[in-house]
Amino acid sequence: MRKLIIIAALVASTVAPAHAISEAYRRQLQHDHKTMVSEANAPVNASTVKPIHVKKLGVDFKRGTDGIAYINGSPAANDENNADAQTYSAGLISVIVYKNGKINAMKEGKYLGRLK
Repeated sequence: MRKLIIIAALVASTVAPAHAISEAYRRQLQHDHKTMVSEANAPVNASTVKPIHVKKLGVDFKRGTDGIAYINGSPAANDENNADAQTYSAGLISVIVYKNGKINAMKEGKYLGRLK
């Protein structure tokens, strides 16, 4: 008797698969050509990124409208992005771009000076 109950439960679970999202929501996402992953990976405030090019104190910092930055010709990693500033680093040099327009540079964790 137990074997029949287990077999019936297995057959029922394979016939009716469980969905993580509702069918109506899935159809809406498909109609809008969106997925939950693409919505989560959408760029935040991508239109507010302004291109910057500053060369001062031995630091050549460039950032395009796409948000990709270079320090002294090397690609820079975006280490931190918050409401006040964005921090980029490449090698031993870090550049902090504040929302108010100020740009500071650091080398090995020590303050170099203001680039802009």
